[in-house]
Amino acid sequence: MKAILLFAITILLFSCSDDEFNSTKKSILIEKENSLTAQEKIRELLLKTEGDYEQLACIFNNSPSSTKRLKNGETFATPEAEIEINKHYNYFIVKENSIDDFKADCISYKWYNHTKSFMSNWWFWGVFVILIIISFATLDMDGNELLIIFLVLLFYAVVWLLNYFGGEPVFSGVPDNFINTLDTVWESKI
Repeated sequence: MKAILLFAITILLFSCSDDEFNSTKKSILIEKENSLTAQEKIRELLLKTEGDYEQLACIFNNSPSSTKRLKNGETFATPEAEIEINKHYNYFIVKENSIDDFKADCISYKWYNHTKSFMSNWWFWGVFVILIIISFATLDMDGNELLIIFLVLLFYAVVWLLNYFGGEPVFSGVPDNFINTLDTVWESKI
């Protein structure tokens, strides 16, 4: 009797899913995305980047001044800019990807992000285990195999320490060539 009750409870718990909730949520987010202007999308993306115009400009590959003018409504986004804004809005807001993925679109952040999470990638450990197996399979044991493994780990440790103590990349170095003029690829007065 207990087994039947336990089985029934298990079936009941696993039969309840939130697929309907997730699909409803996704359709609402897509509907919201279609109704927002580029200016409103930039505002939401700025919230995700904690108001960092330079970081958002680095991700969009435009100037911080253009991003500010678009956000403030002084200018309007060109069709090319709207495509780029929609792409990032969809990727980050609708699909709910992490801020690290969002920042990884910025050229100066890619190297930092990849080395920061290098050791947590499955292929790093796969290559490392294969190196260990190959080194012990040769059975020479003259020390060269262990030296190779040690040097690989030492190299990674140095890169990781430089990355850890070096801090995150600074986005304030993004060039702002359009302070007083319009970036015609990104914005227009009409």
